[in-house]
Amino acid sequence: IKHLTIISEYQHMVTNYISEFLRLLTVGSGETKDHILGMLLNFSKNPSMTKDLLIANAPTSLINIFSKKETKENILNALSLFENINYHFKRRAKVFTQDKFSKNSLYFIFQRPKACAKKLRVLAAEYSDPEVKEKVELLLSKL
Repeated sequence: IKHLTIISEYQHMVTNYISEFLRLLTVGSGETKDHILGMLLNFSKNPSMTKDLLIANAPTSLINIFSKKETKENILNALSLFENINYHFKRRAKVFTQDKFSKNSLYFIFQRPKACAKKLRVLAAEYSDPEVKEKVELLLSKL
């Protein structure tokens, strides 16, 4: 499946599973999260996948991926994922109107940047790695 998320022509074939991938981020093991984040990161690099990512149902606990309990690699990948989605979202903001998205969609995480920013600030305060702190500050400046 990871190969399908690398090639843009195949990405749309697995879009129906994005919600399940996001759910796995909240319940999976560290290794599972690593694989899922890799796939979602591939999706997020493709601007045409932004809407598919934003309409996906996302558990409210998804924001907990930004926790000091996560591995550094998973945190950095999650930060990159959010940064990519935020970048494409802002570039095409006029295309995304609220009525197209359910209240459980990933879209609403980006519509509530204060809640996301609060979680990121806690992560930056609790996590000692300078690379994570720098990446958090970069994302916060773009939200």
